[in-house]
Amino acid sequence: MSLATTTDTAAIKTVPLSKYEIQRNERHAEAQGRSDAKRRGKNAPRRDDMARAAYYVLLMMFNAPKVSVEERAQLRGATTRMLKKAGFDRGAARDIFTRHAAGVIDDLDGWLAQRWYAEGRRLNDNRGPYVSVKQTPARVALIVAKPAADLSAAE
Repeated sequence: MSLATTTDTAAIKTVPLSKYEIQRNERHAEAQGRSDAKRRGKNAPRRDDMARAAYYVLLMMFNAPKVSVEERAQLRGATTRMLKKAGFDRGAARDIFTRHAAGVIDDLDGWLAQRWYAEGRRLNDNRGPYVSVKQTPARVALIVAKPAADLSAAE
């Protein structure tokens, strides 16, 4: 059986793909391979990396000491409303958001370590062990609190 897409979902076709569908899939795979190679060559993040980074920033902003109860409710509410609109249960989304906010530093640290070692393998360098953000709390504060005027293209 082959996988074919319809307008709103993936469906299993019980008939073999046509010659045109096979060629289209091959062209798509080649184009995707070229795009991935180009992105990796520039060491550019994928969309899911951008989303993960934005989510960690949101959770760290949620946990910031200067954030009021109202602002926390607004951040959590906006996130859970978006997930409800996407078809998820609002209560479950709220619970998961709260759990993620509580463990954001551990999750962030794991992701940064994974990226640190993956980049070391890509460059084949000897970069040494990863330094945990938990060992350097000032790094976490800098990630979220750095003013936009201080940001440069080199970051």
